[in-house]
Amino acid sequence: MFQIRQGSPQDFVRALDIHADFQCLRCGHCCKESDPIAITRRDAQRMASHLGLAPEQFESDYTTPMPNDDRGRSLKTLPCIFYDEQKGCKVYPARPMVCRMFPAIALFFSGLLDNNHCPGMKARAGISSGGRADLLGKEGLDELKRVVEAVQAQGIPVMLDRYDDGSVELKMAHYFV
Repeated sequence: MFQIRQGSPQDFVRALDIHADFQCLRCGHCCKESDPIAITRRDAQRMASHLGLAPEQFESDYTTPMPNDDRGRSLKTLPCIFYDEQKGCKVYPARPMVCRMFPAIALFFSGLLDNNHCPGMKARAGISSGGRADLLGKEGLDELKRVVEAVQAQGIPVMLDRYDDGSVELKMAHYFV
C-alpha cells in the first residue's frame, strides 16, 4: 500500500473533493504533457487484458522502468501511446490508476491548481487559474468520510484509517507497485 506523504490531510481532502465533482472532457492535455504515466502491476494486467495481450507482453511492449524508482514502471512514450486525437483514450475503461486519479493526484502533489490547460478544471465552479482550491466550507471527520465515500464510489481505492489515539490517516491502495 502506498501512503501519500506530501501535503496535509486537508489538502488531500480538498483534492478528493474536487476529484469527486470533476468531469473529464477528454481533451487529452494530461495525456500529452504530464509527467511519465505511472503503471502499477494491476494497471498492466487490466490494460493487457483490455488489449488482448499477456501482461508480460504488455510490460515489454509498452512500459519502461520509472525514472528514479527501480520498483515502478511507466508508459514508454509521452504523449501517451494510447491517446488518439480523434477518439480519445483507446484504453479508457482500463486506464491506469494515475489517470483515474486525475486531477486529485496532481492537485495533491503540486498543492496548486493549474487549470490553464484543462477545460474540465476550468469548468469547475469556484476555482481560479493557478489558485489554491479552498472548497471545504467546513472541516471534520463527517466531511472527510463523505469525500472518501464519493471517491470510493468511482472505483478509486482510497481508505480512511482511524487509530486509538483519535488520529486519522488517508491512504490510497495500489498506487505504485
